[in-house]
Amino acid sequence: MSEIIATSVQDVRFPRGWIPIGYTIPWITPPPAADTAEAQAAQRKMQNAYGAAVENVFAVLQAGGEGLAEAIEGANEKQDNILAAMHFEPEQKNPTFPADEKGPWEVNVAGKSLVLWRDSDDNLQCIDNYCRHMGAKLSIGEIKGDSIQCPFHHWSWNGEGDCTDIAYCDKIPPRAKTDKFPIVERNGMVFLWHCPEGSEPAWEIPVMEEFENSEWTNWTVTTEIIDTHWKELIDNISDRAHFGPVHDAPCSHFENVFEDHTALQINHCNSTTLGMLYSNATYYGPCYQITEWKGELPDNLAYEDGELILSRIQQPVKVAEGTIQDGYNFPVLDTDFNAFAGITEEDGKLITPMGDELTHKGKKVVKVPGPVHNVRMLNAHMPIDLKQLGADNDSFRLFTGVMIKKLDGIPDEDSEAISAAYAHASMNAFFQDVWIWKNKRFEPNPVLCAGDGPINKLRKNWYTQFYTEAAKKSADVA
Repeated sequence: MSEIIATSVQDVRFPRGWIPIGYTIPWITPPPAADTAEAQAAQRKMQNAYGAAVENVFAVLQAGGEGLAEAIEGANEKQDNILAAMHFEPEQKNPTFPADEKGPWEVNVAGKSLVLWRDSDDNLQCIDNYCRHMGAKLSIGEIKGDSIQCPFHHWSWNGEGDCTDIAYCDKIPPRAKTDKFPIVERNGMVFLWHCPEGSEPAWEIPVMEEFENSEWTNWTVTTEIIDTHWKELIDNISDRAHFGPVHDAPCSHFENVFEDHTALQINHCNSTTLGMLYSNATYYGPCYQITEWKGELPDNLAYEDGELILSRIQQPVKVAEGTIQDGYNFPVLDTDFNAFAGITEEDGKLITPMGDELTHKGKKVVKVPGPVHNVRMLNAHMPIDLKQLGADNDSFRLFTGVMIKKLDGIPDEDSEAISAAYAHASMNAFFQDVWIWKNKRFEPNPVLCAGDGPINKLRKNWYTQFYTEAAKKSADVA
């Protein structure tokens, strides 16, 4: 391995470790629902339309059931509108490095411009993007065998950072070497090892057995650039207090475990959107987190013979009369049906005991346990710039994604549809954080209280290990 040279003072301001720089799989544009206040209002409007359609289902049910299938179809259509607004066709553009394409690709990461391409064995190579001869960008050049050729004077460089050919000169100068960077492809992503001191990789990115496993859905992944300091993401792993206000998912159990290059968050919380969640979120180094969680959704409503009346996977819909409590994700019913179904009001809020005696049309109405989803969630970031170093903003590229284990006992097509809906709801919940990050500043010395979680321990004891001694003295890594 040739020496990795720290060519810029910017290097020490960025963490040491594996930095994700892109996907090897297609990605979708981010869901807009939690991106802006306007988008949130638009989705709420669609949710209310869905709620009205659900009310119609119960009105038809109360009237004797004629037209019930059409009413349910109408409710499902409104729900599809919600999901469609959160999903876009895959965009094939950087940062994506498909296995069947050669490149070259330009990536700006940690204050550097880099070029990547695939060699004759389809392995990714990565070196400094600027030709050491006269400074032209190699990313606008051509791939020649295992090397990339500069468009300015046709100097060629291989993945080891060595000049391999000069079109007009037989003798290659001994100093014709450039910086190279270790690259690994794993779990549908590409990672670059960044170290200002030029050290070898100190740990490995774990292989996910769920990736490309037929028992699991494919990754649903997205990416966008966030103009704030990337430490906002890191703080999340110890920020217990934000789960209630931001996600409407207060914690019943929360703890952190810090060990070497890993930081673990153990969290139990009850989400109105995703059900009861039991999660283990682990950072592997400073930039890559995988969350394993089990989500238990609320019960469905069905006749005793198994005919499903309605399955609820969206957020509760607020209407004038109030909101169904007890975790049920459907809107308030009309007064007559409330009385029929045993739904009562307590302290100004509606509750639904759903006792064993509820019948309709001569058939018993029962609760059917909601599905339990096993989920893997990606939360990774690529530091780009620091405004202290002359950039317009602190910024990072956010990578996030969800995969779900397929449900047993139902056709793959139905399992994929249910899992996709839950995946989008999960991603939408994560983007509630993004909306906050876009509307705050980074606080290097926050005023904390006892209920906030071990944020200072995370910052000062765990996160600083990824910086050089010189960098630790700067304010932006304190």
